[in-house]
Amino acid sequence: MLIRTAQESDAPAIAAMGMSFIRALKFGSEAEEEDVGAAVAALLQSDAGFGFVGIAPGGDLAGFILGVLSPVWFDPGQLTAAELAWWVDPPHRGTALAFRLVRQFERWAEAKGATRVALSDTEFLDTAAAAGPVIERLGYSIAERAYLKEL
Repeated sequence: MLIRTAQESDAPAIAAMGMSFIRALKFGSEAEEEDVGAAVAALLQSDAGFGFVGIAPGGDLAGFILGVLSPVWFDPGQLTAAELAWWVDPPHRGTALAFRLVRQFERWAEAKGATRVALSDTEFLDTAAAAGPVIERLGYSIAERAYLKEL
């Protein structure tokens, strides 16, 4: 499977995959696929944004990782590469794609001068889709826990 830098033309396919994630969340969202695609395209055009996609042998997108590079709030001389979205379509789970997307993300982050990488997992998905075990096998450890409250 090929891993390459995401292009603006990938935004609709990334948005379609993103909608699968959004629909799987336990909390509601009124996100429209077209709006998600526009947000992805804007992120990919941003100097701080990045994206990589996995391409299946037939040419379709099989997964993606998106994120941003930003200074650490308490030490602006250090950069963190933070994953915003990471998805592998169900037929490609259990392959090396998830690992390969993260490793590409790490190489990109290091080349950009990042001193750390932040990945997230969600407890809103069923355990079969949760990324925690993959993240831990890649050498990451839990640094914080986020809480969410709908208003």
